[in-house]
Amino acid sequence: MFNFIFFIFLFIFVVNLKTVFFSFPIFYFFAPIGLFLFLKDFYVSKFLLDRKFLTFFFIIFLSLIISAISLLVNQIGDFFYVRQIYLYSIISFFYIFFIIKIFLINQNNDFDKLVLFFITSVATQLFFSFVLFMSPSLFDAFFSIFDTAIGYADSDAVDKFNEQRMIAIGNPFFGSAIINCFTLVLLAVHFKFSKYKKILIVLWVVIAILGIASARTTIFGITLSLIILLKDYKSSYRYLLAVLIILLISLNFAYFTNERIQTIIDFSFSFIFDFKNSQASDSASELVSMWNILPSKVSTWLVGDNFFIDQNGYYYKGIDVGYTRIIFANGMLGLITFLSMQVYLLYNIKFKRLVLSLIALLLVILFLNFKGLANLTFLILIFFMYSRLTSTDYGDVSKL
Repeated sequence: MFNFIFFIFLFIFVVNLKTVFFSFPIFYFFAPIGLFLFLKDFYVSKFLLDRKFLTFFFIIFLSLIISAISLLVNQIGDFFYVRQIYLYSIISFFYIFFIIKIFLINQNNDFDKLVLFFITSVATQLFFSFVLFMSPSLFDAFFSIFDTAIGYADSDAVDKFNEQRMIAIGNPFFGSAIINCFTLVLLAVHFKFSKYKKILIVLWVVIAILGIASARTTIFGITLSLIILLKDYKSSYRYLLAVLIILLISLNFAYFTNERIQTIIDFSFSFIFDFKNSQASDSASELVSMWNILPSKVSTWLVGDNFFIDQNGYYYKGIDVGYTRIIFANGMLGLITFLSMQVYLLYNIKFKRLVLSLIALLLVILFLNFKGLANLTFLILIFFMYSRLTSTDYGDVSKL
């Protein structure tokens, strides 16, 4: 029962689910419980903060200092960058502290079980999104309660999107690509040491196929994870191939019998056979043009313009590239702290193969930010928190 409750809480967080009645995600309501538990541990440790937690908060503090300097230099700006990156990360920290502490640690679940829960939650999100795509009436009913997270689109635009592609609940489009790529690569680096290998292969196939349907950028995660899986665990060839063949035959049959399936397959794979005339080609051209927009002032390169969005609520300077969005917001100094926060958290996760895991997941972060703003902190925090709370020196005052 506790495992099921944990899965629900984890799903709500990973999917970033929020209702149409509030402007913030559902998990925000439960984060104060984590803050209370954190302060309780802080009191028990005689007001000494765990060193790993202290470093995490120190990096965020540095980022806030840089934002303050940017505000002083520019004398104008917005706080959307701080809110979307660092405030979100802090709230995520306390929420994860709550669910890991209460539902996982107390039930003696191991790292392998946590990885399985996480990957299953992503596969569940994509499968449920697929069901909604196949049934427009269910789609309308679901999103009459829950937010589509497509902030700039009205209901007509959302319906148009739903006619062309699958909208992942909670994290549509590039947000879905971030989760898919991270999950596929996490699965690959952990696969060798898992007790759930056959389940993980099925989940890999589900996330790979439906992940492309939600965001074509998922193909990077598929490619990198496949390289790791097939190089590292050759005996998985046959099982993976069998699952893929069965799924592809099913999709091939459905393609000629169901118009919705045909739409989703065309969106997912047409760029492979006719890239020049595909939507992916237009996206690539737009991305290249964005890379040509760079700061013209030294101060912007250092601390940014302190703007994250423009007056119309769209991306500042019309830029969607992760690196340049951060540079325009908080400069190179802000970019360094942004990346440092994620690398530090990754380094302190109890991976069986730390070097491979670090390199592979760092590649995911670096690649995705060439396409859009990819803040993976909220995902990495899940495994960092488990690693920290199960550490033998957590709560040991002499080692704080």
